[in-house]
Amino acid sequence: MSKWIGVELEGTLAEYNERFPNQIGEPVNAMLLRVKGWLNEGKTVKVLSRRAKAGSSNYEVNSWLRNQGLSMLEVVPMEKDMASLWSARAVRVELNDGKLCNGCKHVPENQFHQQGGGRETYTMTDYYTLTDC
Repeated sequence: MSKWIGVELEGTLAEYNERFPNQIGEPVNAMLLRVKGWLNEGKTVKVLSRRAKAGSSNYEVNSWLRNQGLSMLEVVPMEKDMASLWSARAVRVELNDGKLCNGCKHVPENQFHQQGGGRETYTMTDYYTLTDC
């Protein structure tokens, strides 16, 4: 199995608008150029999207990708109920900007860990309040 690069659609490759979450936003040019560069280098890129469904034609996402000149990309479903993605291979980018994140320097190391073994729940507002991007 060959390795591939995953790029989230909402907020990374396309702008995300909380007022209209069901619409795919305008392309984030920095990421669009980065993805096209990877493709020119012969790398495999797949788009992860909450609106994609396994075994579906994913018409809306594929149509948006075709309009950006990326019709060759495979669309991979991302679970709608996923709260966050944790991975040693993740590279953070700023929401709707495509720029690499500076590392969320001002967040205390244990900020996202509940003391005493309980379960902590954070909203997206908490996430943006506690991080740089």
